[in-house]
Amino acid sequence: GPNIIAGTAATKLLSGSNMDDMTVMLRETVQNSWDARNKGDKIFYQFKAIELSKSELKALRNEIGQYEYGNLILNRIYNGTKTAIQVLDKCTTGLSGEITYEYNHDSHSKFLKFVFEVGNANQGAGAGGSFGYGKASLYKLSKVGTVAIYSRVRIDSGYEDRFIIKSINRISDYKDNSAGVFWWGSKIHTPKNESLARSILPVTGQNAKNIANSIGMNTFAGTDTGTVLL
Repeated sequence: GPNIIAGTAATKLLSGSNMDDMTVMLRETVQNSWDARNKGDKIFYQFKAIELSKSELKALRNEIGQYEYGNLILNRIYNGTKTAIQVLDKCTTGLSGEITYEYNHDSHSKFLKFVFEVGNANQGAGAGGSFGYGKASLYKLSKVGTVAIYSRVRIDSGYEDRFIIKSINRISDYKDNSAGVFWWGSKIHTPKNESLARSILPVTGQNAKNIANSIGMNTFAGTDTGTVLL
C-alpha cells in the first residue's frame, strides 16, 4: 500500500542531490518550516546538537530495542557518538492531517506524507521537502538512518501531540542484505475496508509528549504547534 516503500527506492532518493547532506537538510527543513507557518505568524526555527544522557539512551532502548533491527540501531549508538541533532519549528501547523489512510487516501495530510511517503514528490506547502530531498537528507545524515518525530497540531477538538520513530534501512545495515523501512509507534491500524492501506499509528496525547521528553526532545504545550525531529 502507499505506506509501504522499498528501502532500495528510498536509498536512491538519498543520493538525489549534489549538495552535501548537511546543506540539503538545513535548506529543506528551513524551507519546510517557512512553508508550514501559521497564517500571519512569524516562525521559530532551531537547529542544535544534543548529547544523549544515560537515562535518555535507556528510554530510547525501551522504545525501539525490543526487536533485532532496533537493537542494531542502538548498538551503533552505544558504540559510537551519542550526539543527536534536533530540528525544531514552532508557530507552524505541525504535521497536521489524518494519521491513517482510511479516511485520507487522496488528500494532502502532512503527517502521512512526511512519515510514510519518503520517495514521493510532495504536494502542498510544508509537506516535507521538494521531491523528498528534505526528508531523505534527515535519514542520510543520521549514522543509523533513524529519526524520532514529534508534532503538536490543531485538530477539531483542540490540540493533539503525536510521536513516532522511523528508520530507513540501507542495504548494508542488515545482515541478510534486505532493505526496508521500520516504524515504532502505537499499533498497526487495521481499516474497516481491507483494500485500504494499513498504517502504523503514532503515539498521541500526553504519552507522546512523555516519550519525546524521555529521549531528550523538546515538546510543546498550550496553543503552541510545530514539529521536532531528532
